[in-house]
Amino acid sequence: MTFIMYTYRKLSAFFLLLFFILRGQLPGIPINISSPREEAFITVSDGIQLFSRIYLPSSIPPGGLPTVLRRTPYAFPDSEQFYDDQGAFFSGQGFVYIAQDIRGRGRSSGKFETGNVLIEKQDGFDTCEWIVKQTWSNGKIGTFGGSYSGYTSVVTAIDNPHVKVVVSDDPWVDYREDFLHPGHVPTSSQLDWLYYLDHGEWVPPDLIPTLCERLDPYAIDQDLLGRTDPDWQAYVDLYGDFFSPYWDSHSLVPFYDRICAPVLLAVKYPALHLSAMAMWEGIRELGCDEHRDDVRFIFTTEEHCFHSGRLGYQMTYVNQLMLDYLNKYLKDSLISFSDLGTVIYKAPDEEDYRHGDIWPISNHEMVWYLTNQVDQLREGKLSSDTRATGQLNWEIMPETMSAFRKEYPELIFLSEPFSHDVYLGGKARIDLWISASSPDLDFFVYLYERSGPREEDVRLINRAANRVKYRHGTGGEELLADENPINLEMETYDFVYNVKAGNRLELRLVNARPWCLENPLTGEPFQAQTHWSTARVSLYLNSQYPSKIVLPAVSHEKKGTIRRLP
Repeated sequence: MTFIMYTYRKLSAFFLLLFFILRGQLPGIPINISSPREEAFITVSDGIQLFSRIYLPSSIPPGGLPTVLRRTPYAFPDSEQFYDDQGAFFSGQGFVYIAQDIRGRGRSSGKFETGNVLIEKQDGFDTCEWIVKQTWSNGKIGTFGGSYSGYTSVVTAIDNPHVKVVVSDDPWVDYREDFLHPGHVPTSSQLDWLYYLDHGEWVPPDLIPTLCERLDPYAIDQDLLGRTDPDWQAYVDLYGDFFSPYWDSHSLVPFYDRICAPVLLAVKYPALHLSAMAMWEGIRELGCDEHRDDVRFIFTTEEHCFHSGRLGYQMTYVNQLMLDYLNKYLKDSLISFSDLGTVIYKAPDEEDYRHGDIWPISNHEMVWYLTNQVDQLREGKLSSDTRATGQLNWEIMPETMSAFRKEYPELIFLSEPFSHDVYLGGKARIDLWISASSPDLDFFVYLYERSGPREEDVRLINRAANRVKYRHGTGGEELLADENPINLEMETYDFVYNVKAGNRLELRLVNARPWCLENPLTGEPFQAQTHWSTARVSLYLNSQYPSKIVLPAVSHEKKGTIRRLP
């Protein structure tokens, strides 16, 4: 029950925050600023016109001013106040601010295509070409935004000498990865998001089971959106074909070496998008030498796009650094980042951010073995003892079971209370030895910190998943056979966490998760699922087949330095 309620609570909080951000109604923050704006339709190279809100400072010097550009798909009637408020804030800081509806969204013409790098890159470049020709421009542009706007802020910098700095909050990175759960488990995330773009509100929770418990994925868009969506159809067509050129045209990964600008990436924990740390690594490694040390990554513990959304309403450590980046690289302000790390992070409940220059920060492994001496699925233990014995067996029947109704068996493993704080930084690895009577199945792993006996006394540390036939990653599928034990290795997202003394670790395993498309267990291609099957599943807990979790532990002296902003 815990993982379902946590997921619902976290998604609800994210949806609520995004709802308020896009409508300029952040709870508890008075909004009493306003700014007149100009409007323009910027014509790009193929004739499409992009609607742009332009906010100018009251005084423009003869040489012009730098521009902060936000390119967004979020164009709802009530969201105009948010753009007006941020426009007033940035213009008050001496920037020209432009909030532009991307192609096919809001008042812009053309057809919206989710995540097409080539389209967004060209539209962003053409917009920058228009900006630098205006009398109020000094030729310097910074791109800024969160979520999909964070994605366009990075895309616009590709092969673009006009972009002098990128500030990106919780960006979407890779269409292939970000609409799959880790481990190639298909989710309804894209359809949830498309529904939001269509309706200005998220999918009602009671509709989600009808989407996720369907055999035919091609029909889900029609059921939910009332139309056939070409992006969803392409997603279904190419699921499993991880090397199709389509994916590269909808991913930032092939373009890291074509970005030459300082980049500040802020990403929430637990991560909403999978590849942001890889983006930081990729741009630092493959981007231009000139700005390698100017590419920084911040782990935040707040909600999705919290910091970019509050810029102009409430200053935080993170959005102050965002503003510092814009000031330094667009205004040549005398701000030094020499004392700041290239990776900035803090664990939940820590007040101050720590700084380092390498990732992961872990310098040793902490290994816990899964044990169970009573053969009760919910009464397992996490132990450092390698002499585990046992095997757990259960059945799953997806045709009649529902993850939303909490009907799938859940396995629980609990450690003894910790004698001291344990700081973690990196990815956790989960090694399971499993077998099943079906050709395929899914595994979801949730790692919690437990502070008491109640269901609400848990906090999610991280999660991992795998569709077992894709256990070799993009190396191709391999179905299970003959109920022979196989090793299933999974990794969590990158994370930072401090487990408090006196608390316990809790590991939960389950074979289905809300918002992930249910596995019929047949091993049939995703595009041609015809029926449901059942499975006998076993988890091995012995010295020959040791199931375990390996945590990225950090010794005290390696936790990083606490530093204030200049």
